[in-house]
Amino acid sequence: MTNEDKRFEQLRFERKFIVIPYLIYAVIVLLLNIFLF
Repeated sequence: MTNEDKRFEQLRFERKFIVIPYLIYAVIVLLLNIFLF
């Protein structure tokens, strides 16, 4: 495994780390909109 591969893996991991909380937040907002309005 080269350094390039390692950096790429880390980037993908970080992106996942950002996307998952964002998805959870989006789902919560959607549910609140459904229940409140």
